[in-house]
Amino acid sequence: LNFEAMEANRVHYTLWNYTPDNDNRYGDQWNFEDLSIFSKDQEIPGYERIPPAPAVEEKKSGDTMTYALTNQDQMRKSFLYNGGRALSAVIRPYPRAVAGEILEARYDMAAHEFVLTFQRDTTVDASTRVFVPFWPFPNGFSVTVTKGSVTLETDKDNFGILVWDTHKSEGLCTMRVFDPERTARVHRNRCVRTVLIVLAVLSIILAFVLAFSLTS
Repeated sequence: LNFEAMEANRVHYTLWNYTPDNDNRYGDQWNFEDLSIFSKDQEIPGYERIPPAPAVEEKKSGDTMTYALTNQDQMRKSFLYNGGRALSAVIRPYPRAVAGEILEARYDMAAHEFVLTFQRDTTVDASTRVFVPFWPFPNGFSVTVTKGSVTLETDKDNFGILVWDTHKSEGLCTMRVFDPERTARVHRNRCVRTVLIVLAVLSIILAFVLAFSLTS
């Protein structure tokens, strides 16, 4: 929730609590706190190597670009993740550089969906760069943009960087990064849950109306 609140307000932030001697019994070893993103008791032997370069297969279908990751298992067996806690919440997409004013930048952790909307600044002669970690997307991810074109690069640590070229665009630009199967399933479940809640409320109201009519 802290991440979502800061993203919703479009503020710069750093949340950091790394306690190298954190363990399952005493937590952060101070004041009964247990907030570290790392715990030595969560380390797994054999996960000490540097992550390999991602093996990505690109496929375009209409306006959607899909990047399928074929070596996610090898990438996760890295010292970068070993001992990590709550990584699904901590490791999330974010805009590194934007060619304009950000209007929306949010990540839906449950649906594995990131949305970025910004107002293009035509005086900026540069691409927008979005950090997209491979951790939340074990099978890869899909990307759609309303304007411009996107290519996938990797940085020195083999993390994904989407380079979004909107040089000839004006107005609002929106990017959506998502896991096709998971995002669709989560949104479908949310719709079903909303419908069931509405039906339950209507049933309660109807029951009160019938009870009132029978007693009057």
